[in-house]
Amino acid sequence: MLKFDIFNYRLNFSLIKINYRKSLNLNWSSKRHKFLVHARDAGTHIDESKQTKGELPQKTKNHTKEAEGKLTPRKSNKMLIVFIAIIVAVFASGSLIGNQIGYGIGYQSGFKEGKKTGNEEGQEIGYEIGYNFGNNHGYNTGYSEGNSAGYQLGFIIGQKAGYTSGFNIGNQTGYLIGFNDCWQSGFQADGYLIRDPTYRELLNFLEADQTDKIPYDEKMFNCIDFSATIKRNAFNVGYNSFFVYINFSSTSHSIVAFNTTDQGIVFIEPQYDKVLKIEIGENYTLLNGFVYDPNLVITRYLIVL
Repeated sequence: MLKFDIFNYRLNFSLIKINYRKSLNLNWSSKRHKFLVHARDAGTHIDESKQTKGELPQKTKNHTKEAEGKLTPRKSNKMLIVFIAIIVAVFASGSLIGNQIGYGIGYQSGFKEGKKTGNEEGQEIGYEIGYNFGNNHGYNTGYSEGNSAGYQLGFIIGQKAGYTSGFNIGNQTGYLIGFNDCWQSGFQADGYLIRDPTYRELLNFLEADQTDKIPYDEKMFNCIDFSATIKRNAFNVGYNSFFVYINFSSTSHSIVAFNTTDQGIVFIEPQYDKVLKIEIGENYTLLNGFVYDPNLVITRYLIVL
């Protein structure tokens, strides 16, 4: 659109110059013609008057030249004024067109630079706002989910621990109350009252028992003797126990077991009063923290009353 306007401006300016030149030539031709006619008439009149008086008509030509010389400055002033007007018009038109061109170029450059700067600053500010919002939202969500999960896990663990503790205390309290009631009612029978101990009662028994202090002797006092001795001592305090026979790939071993009322079957190494783990296919020494012996892989075990 801008190029089209400039082209129209150049075309219009060219037409103005052509029209002005034609007008100037026409005006000059018309004025020259009128001046020559007037000079001719005047010369003829002078010649006739002078001829009557006996003078030469030669001065007519000089008079015409003087008249022409007197009209030339006016024509020059008019041309100067017209030329100045054309320059002013051209300058005004050029200023307007230059202003439009400069405005368009400046607008495009400013728009690009402003867009780039605004995009960069907007991106930085938007990132910071988004990061803060996402961080707060993530924290609140994580806190809520973690609180809920922690509560449920704590509730389950607390429930189990409370149940076990309550069961043990209730079992011991109920046993003592029942035993005393039975004793006081006269239902005590002759002989021994044998029962399965609780896990805590088993540990207390092992701590008081002195079987583990006896020196080991393969011929005189081996694993079978340790197991038989601790079974007898447990029976004497009223606890039921079991003899456990373990087979390895090339040898065997004996320990004891107690069927506790709260922890189930518990295996005991009578030589050390140590609670054991027994699993078929596993190495006995690795399971229980003894000096490693690759030959002591459990192939089977037998529990005997």
